Amino acid sequence: MNLPTLRRNRKTQFARAADGSMTLMEHLYELRDRLFRACVAIVIGTIVGWFLADWVLHILQSPYCDFTASIAREKNGGALPADWDCGFVQLGVTDLLVLKLKIAMWCGLIISAPLWNHERPVTSVFPAPTIK
Repeated sequence: MNLPTLRRNRKTQFARAADGSMTLMEHLYELRDRLFRACVAIVIGTIVGWFLADWVLHILQSPYCDFTASIAREKNGGALPADWDCGFVQLGVTDLLVLKLKIAMWCGLIISAPLWNHERPVTSVFPAPTIK
């Protein structure tokens, strides 16, 4: 027994954007929605990046530490001095916090890249100019 469906025979939003039947305001709403989703993805990626920032900082800092340790060994006859410490120079009060925030934001951009790259408005919403 066939049940009647209540679905309208309307074009999808992507099909309407492709054939140019969307109004300017509909395009702007679509752009706003896509930009909002991309920003939310970047914020969530930055939150995840905050927890990964210490690990990434250690990875970034290890070549510097190895280099400065080799220089300290050369000057000290093959052994590291007892007071040797490998750390970045901190000139301001908030320098380490700002460094961690920068690392978290870069990690957030990298982590969320597939999501915000998928939301590119030029090729997704306005495919006609990119086809020609």
